Amino acid sequence: MKHTPKFLLLAVAVIGITACSKKNDAKPSSNIVGKWNEISDTTKNYTNGTLTETDAEPVTGDYAQFNSDGSGTTSAGGSITKFNYTISGSTLTIKVPAQTIDGVNVEATSENYAIKTLTSSQMYLFSDDSETDAGIVYRMTEATHFTK
Repeated sequence: MKHTPKFLLLAVAVIGITACSKKNDAKPSSNIVGKWNEISDTTKNYTNGTLTETDAEPVTGDYAQFNSDGSGTTSAGGSITKFNYTISGSTLTIKVPAQTIDGVNVEATSENYAIKTLTSSQMYLFSDDSETDAGIVYRMTEATHFTK
């Protein structure tokens, strides 16, 4: 995560944020279909359990489009990223295939997001990822809020 370009993290975050759902939603995928405007995104980075950075900013112009066939696109900073998604219970899984974005080759990724809220007009997603590099544990949490 520390070594991942911020652009890719933002794109993945936008995708993740747009796919929240409650456990008790009978058909969460029907609520997620449509265009979701990203309102806010808060990331926290930790190194060996110590908070090292917090980035909390309002977001304007970025969005995620979820289609009924399980595909979608995000626009983050004007860059478009294609993805596929599934929802199982309260977990949204976003799979971004390998693609070229603004002339940069991006490897395929898969990310799980906890759907904290998913209504017809509000979506709140949360992710918590860790990786270890040379014995150092890097952790990043991200909370994203969308409106339709």
